[in-house]
Amino acid sequence: MRKSNLLKKRTVSVGLAMMLALTPVSGVVSAHAESKVVAVNELNTIAAGETITYTATQSGKLEIIVPVANYQENDSSWNVTVANEYNSYTGTYNSYDQMADAVVLSQVVPAGEYTMTFTGNAVCKIQFTADGTVQAGSGENYSFDTATVLPVNVDMSGNTYSNVKNEYNAHYYKVEITQPGLLQIKGSSSRWEEKYHAPYDYRGYKVYRQETNGNMTLLDDKKIHTTYGSIYSNNTTRFYALPGTYYIELEEYNKDYTIRAEFTPSMANRELELNDTYVTATSIGGANQSYVGNLESESDIDWYKVTLSSPVMGQAQIQTPRQDLDKVYEMSLYRLENGSLKSIGTATSTKNNVVHSMSKKYLTAGDYYIKVKSGGALPKERYSDSYQVDSKVALSEEDYQVQLVTEGTSIATPQISYTVEKKNKKDQITVSLNNTNALGDGLEVYEKVGNGTWTLVKTINTTTYSKTLDKVGQLYQYRVRAVYNDGDGNAYAYSDYSNEVAYYTIDPNKVENNTTNNGQNSNTNNNVNNNTNNNTNNNTNNNTTNKPQVDQEKPDGENLEEESYDEEEEIVAEMPTVSVKRKDFNRLTISFSDVDEVADRIQLYEKIGAGKWKLKKTLPASKETYSVVMKKIKTTYAYKARIIVDNDEIGYSDFSDVVKFNFTDKLPTPTFKLSKTTKDGDAAIIVKPIKTPYATGVEVASNQFEGVHNLNLNKYDFVYIFGTGTHKAKIRSYRWVNHKKIYSPWTSVKTIYR
Repeated sequence: MRKSNLLKKRTVSVGLAMMLALTPVSGVVSAHAESKVVAVNELNTIAAGETITYTATQSGKLEIIVPVANYQENDSSWNVTVANEYNSYTGTYNSYDQMADAVVLSQVVPAGEYTMTFTGNAVCKIQFTADGTVQAGSGENYSFDTATVLPVNVDMSGNTYSNVKNEYNAHYYKVEITQPGLLQIKGSSSRWEEKYHAPYDYRGYKVYRQETNGNMTLLDDKKIHTTYGSIYSNNTTRFYALPGTYYIELEEYNKDYTIRAEFTPSMANRELELNDTYVTATSIGGANQSYVGNLESESDIDWYKVTLSSPVMGQAQIQTPRQDLDKVYEMSLYRLENGSLKSIGTATSTKNNVVHSMSKKYLTAGDYYIKVKSGGALPKERYSDSYQVDSKVALSEEDYQVQLVTEGTSIATPQISYTVEKKNKKDQITVSLNNTNALGDGLEVYEKVGNGTWTLVKTINTTTYSKTLDKVGQLYQYRVRAVYNDGDGNAYAYSDYSNEVAYYTIDPNKVENNTTNNGQNSNTNNNVNNNTNNNTNNNTNNNTTNKPQVDQEKPDGENLEEESYDEEEEIVAEMPTVSVKRKDFNRLTISFSDVDEVADRIQLYEKIGAGKWKLKKTLPASKETYSVVMKKIKTTYAYKARIIVDNDEIGYSDFSDVVKFNFTDKLPTPTFKLSKTTKDGDAAIIVKPIKTPYATGVEVASNQFEGVHNLNLNKYDFVYIFGTGTHKAKIRSYRWVNHKKIYSPWTSVKTIYR
């Protein structure tokens, strides 16, 4: 069946509703003034002053065209006006220098009744192309109450100038949303008055949400014009929309414009505008729930609220799925205390698809707020106060994912042990933290000498503390506790004290003859029992594959780069403390602390696998960290350092303890969750990876399909599995190294019924 065109049955019903016979002339359909009839998409002859009335059954593109073959049959010039009650469109024809078909008027028009008036004799085609995806505004839509309905995913064209009112008026459109999803409003406009106005005289549109009480909440205010000298430009706002009614207000003087409301259904957890302050923060259902958000401009800020019912160890995390956008996001965590926000910590997320987290904190029960904002400016357009967002919109429907990740219900209590070795003829004790998960933001080291009191001697951010014991014949005791800081570096939570360790320094002058009358040795190291932990857990972390390890043993004699010292030779400075932390998949950060104030330089040595110790780098004494890249997988990297003192002669300290990192070919085991959903009307589940350290992809296995499904984490963050019944799934992560995939272990299988 042929579709209905702009005109009913390809002809127009005229005002008198009378159809008179048509007289063919030279193959051209002639339309006399009294007939008021015109054929669409065919050649017509129309007399000067003749008015044609027609009814458009749907919107579409109306064109009045003079073919080049017929231009001499026209008057040399004439105007045509197409008008309804509210809108008027005018085109002008000139016959001179006509080298091709002349398009006199081309306009998207809405459905409705129109008149066409010609000021001269015209031989032309009245051509119409129906388009259901392109519509034109109709009616006197000058208020919220008279707003024109704007279907989603359809371009609506209009003109704010009214011949009837002879003035410019703001236009209003109404968008009905029936399910949750991402709503994007896109606007474009021509600015005819540009050459008469200053470049900052921008026009734009506003987006409102109608609340249940009938009030309008302004969601965004966009400027359509962003560059001086551009006739056409467009700007976009987007936000997660719940079912309801939304309004668009187009400012006057936009002249010809196009507005579009794009909508994509989505059941994902998303930010809800307006959430630009903590008072209007989007409520996250609980800890360990990921929410998706968008930042539309440099000034946009998103807030989220999470309520914890009990104390936990937790950290805020942010992930940016888009790799191609050079954008930085800053995420901050706050706790609400006595009606004001107290900073807990901050993390910065760059453009790569990696989860960025603030340091793990002890979080008491209460209300917490996560703030996400831009951490780096987008370039401004010349002559404009607006930041570009057009390119940002085209890349992705989501800028970031944010969540508060928690684990455990209490602070771990540190467990310590110690070792003693001779340094410059004196005993040096090294206290080591055995359970590194209890490090917190640092350790407070407490000391008790003899019968004295416990005293805080130092706060460290490493797992070891060393000290030379100057007093002989004394009992030294140590204990530690972990400290947790807020975002300002202030301590706000502590662990319990660790176990206590003790060591007695023997006075060599009293060992030989210090006996009582009955011949018994009165100084038989009466604190031997305190030394039971002396050599316990010296290498607690040596069997941990992906964590820094501390080697308490002296490096072996194969180290040709080390300088040996006679026992009588004086050591000119105390040795430094070295620690290692994994920064990225194949990058380590070496940290230096306890650097003697007399030091001039630091020598860092490296040993790779079974190789020899080699000088890696000589650094200034003020250097606190140094980054190294690991190039060989399945290899252990070891590091130690010593300081150099430049006096009359160059002097050295002893080497620090050795720290190691085992660069394995295994990724850490990821975590994921299953959830029920519906996709395009079909039952499905979502497999969503949560933690995938250092991975670029994930393999998903399920009882619903054969083989595995590959999920590129640079593009997607979850996968659908369709079907009903029992779903079982497991995942493992991977990344490419030297053209070869390396994997994590498979996770345990999770089951969900759909």
